[in-house]
Amino acid sequence: MKPWHPDSIKQVNATFYSMRITVDVKPKSRKDSVEVIEEGHYMVRVRAPASKGKANVAVTKLLKKYLGKPVSIISGHTSSRKIFVVEE
Repeated sequence: MKPWHPDSIKQVNATFYSMRITVDVKPKSRKDSVEVIEEGHYMVRVRAPASKGKANVAVTKLLKKYLGKPVSIISGHTSSRKIFVVEE
């Protein structure tokens, strides 16, 4: 069981006024890009490697720029498929 962390409350409460999206990530790509697969499902390619969370940071920044809204990872921190919450 993971230890409790204060940020977990923020993430749970964020889902009440936000939408969730599924993101498939391809790290170490030739260029950064966002592709819509279907509504609420994206393919994001980033140049950053998957080590030490560098790809997660790059994906978060790229999605924020693409969507024009704050985003944060709520699931899949170590997976290529991630769930993000998009603040409304």
